[in-house]
Amino acid sequence: MQCPRSQFLPTLPKRPYLCLVLEKGDGSLSDIFCEDVNQRNAKLRAAVLAKMSPKEILQQFVIGLAYIHSKTDALNNRISHRDVKLENVLIRELERDGRFQIKFTDFDSAKLLDVGESAVKVTTGDFTEVYKDPLIDAKKKAGEQVTIEDYIAHDVFAAGCAIYEILTDGAPLFKGPSFAETLKMKENYDLSNLHASAIDPLAKNLVQTMTQKNPDDRISMEEAKNAPYFQDSSAHIQALNGVNESILQLDETNRQDKAKLEANNMSFFMILLQMWKTFAFINKRVLKNTKYSNSLTSFLRYCRNLLIHVQQNKEALGDQFGKDPTPEKLLDAIEEEVPGTKLHV
Repeated sequence: MQCPRSQFLPTLPKRPYLCLVLEKGDGSLSDIFCEDVNQRNAKLRAAVLAKMSPKEILQQFVIGLAYIHSKTDALNNRISHRDVKLENVLIRELERDGRFQIKFTDFDSAKLLDVGESAVKVTTGDFTEVYKDPLIDAKKKAGEQVTIEDYIAHDVFAAGCAIYEILTDGAPLFKGPSFAETLKMKENYDLSNLHASAIDPLAKNLVQTMTQKNPDDRISMEEAKNAPYFQDSSAHIQALNGVNESILQLDETNRQDKAKLEANNMSFFMILLQMWKTFAFINKRVLKNTKYSNSLTSFLRYCRNLLIHVQQNKEALGDQFGKDPTPEKLLDAIEEEVPGTKLHV
């Protein structure tokens, strides 16, 4: 897959001016994924979605921004875009196969960041408020230097906001009943709109991991490329098995292993805030057949067994998940109620 970035075509000297010829996009992602689609945009939207799914568009989006953040030249420089938003991502139909490719544009706010320096001073460009990480203003207000890592983390935060808009046809991640409430939600990193939305649970997880309050807790764009949302269900089941097996290998009689188990169980209960056996996806008949404790190990073992032995438990699962239960259906049910488990996969 080609990197989604704008291409400079040959310049045309026209004294005393220098003309720069650029590719022409068919529109931007804001034209396609918006709450009010006009007639022209509706035609473009239909053409794009006939060729690509929103997930495929998001994959290109994540790959493109990961490329922008990567080391790209002999000087070991990186680039922070600093104005990631749907309006700044163009989409263009490819002549060879009629599919579409997205291109990042509007780099007037971008900053070339030298890896060797810890702090940078940027005087060009402005952030777009809806996508701006509150940390940037907080550090400036406190008189602290905004570092390279801050600008990269800001791009990740803005990308999380943009991904949510793509999946909700333009609905902002942070939106309250008034402008003041909207700003308050963003300042507090209030993700209640995300949690209440009907988007794919794995997509929720992706957005949540990109918009954490602490930049150190956010995934990088490189890590986002391999997010569970972009994998098929068999990969999730294998990953779940791997986590389970790794925990089972810990020796409870060993002091260090026991501490790891206790820490895992504590964080597990802090995420769930309730006993896992009470969740809607738990099948009482399957649960009754085997003894499970309240630990993280037992929860993962139950999920693994449920997914692997679907046919064996088909009768028991039929009333709960329909006459034809599949691992995919069960996985969706688990992820809907316990998306936090995917943070560790």
